[in-house]
Amino acid sequence: PDYPLFVSGLVAAGWRLAGDGATWVTAAVALLFGGLAAAGVHASIAARRGRVAAAIAVLALVGYRAFLNSTSSRYADVPLAALLVLTSGWLASAYERPARARSALALAGLCASLGAWTKNEGAVHVIAVGLVLLVRPPAGVRRVGALGSYLAGAGPFLAVLVAFKVGLAPTNDLVAGSSSASAWARLADPSRYATIARHLFDEFSRTTFGSFLLPMTIA
Repeated sequence: PDYPLFVSGLVAAGWRLAGDGATWVTAAVALLFGGLAAAGVHASIAARRGRVAAAIAVLALVGYRAFLNSTSSRYADVPLAALLVLTSGWLASAYERPARARSALALAGLCASLGAWTKNEGAVHVIAVGLVLLVRPPAGVRRVGALGSYLAGAGPFLAVLVAFKVGLAPTNDLVAGSSSASAWARLADPSRYATIARHLFDEFSRTTFGSFLLPMTIA
């Protein structure tokens, strides 16, 4: 119940127009963001490497079974991924065209903040991009100016997210009832790290991502 409302809000708006429970509404929202992810990949690659490379990139994306499965299952991970693709594209534009860096950074902030309004994990990416700009701003742009442009774009939806979290959302079930003592006890438990390491190994050794896409990306 505490989760951001971008995707669920779009579905609810669609149901108000089409009637409660219309299954095509959820399918349309899923296809919209799946298409946005592919379009974002194509546009970003085409602007830097040409249309042939962009077509290959899109084929790699739609050939990744988990992407198609997640889209058809209507997971919010796909909208988040689409928005992060757009964030990365605008961030790259800011570095490649310093004269237009401020507007590109504002658009990067807008897309990143929409990602935070889509899933809790999106907030981590908002912070990560901000740290990138603090460490290495685009050429000719001061750190304060770069971060200011980014936050100007991100501000409206971050304000919506904060208002929702503070005024409407219940406590997150992952942290409810936790204390500093219990948190430290978990941090000091070696069995947790063994479990995490085992699952990470399984993720990289038994999935398409680990066996094909990650090595291809590194190469």
